[in-house]
Amino acid sequence: MNVSSWECSKEYEDVLRVIGKNRKTLITQFDDLKKQGQEITFNKAKEVIGEVLKTNGLKVTDEQWPYLLKFAEKDGVVDHKFLLEVFRERSYLLSSHPKTSIISFS
Repeated sequence: MNVSSWECSKEYEDVLRVIGKNRKTLITQFDDLKKQGQEITFNKAKEVIGEVLKTNGLKVTDEQWPYLLKFAEKDGVVDHKFLLEVFRERSYLLSSHPKTSIISFS
């Protein structure tokens, strides 16, 4: 699995937390765009999510955006529901307690 150094950083975790925390707002914004007949392109998703991140004092560089959005893009359109579901799962993994394993020496 190819993971960038940014995806292993605290900044990336902060971005995921903010997206996870604002998931309902983002869903509403994307659904409103769809109702207006707009496709959710890479640039449109970048604009909508970028605004939420900016409001929370975070900025993503042009080099980092593909790591956040490209996996959910197909034929030039971002599947925003899939995108936000993956972010929800990643955010949950960041906030959940690590699982412990018990080793028995018998």
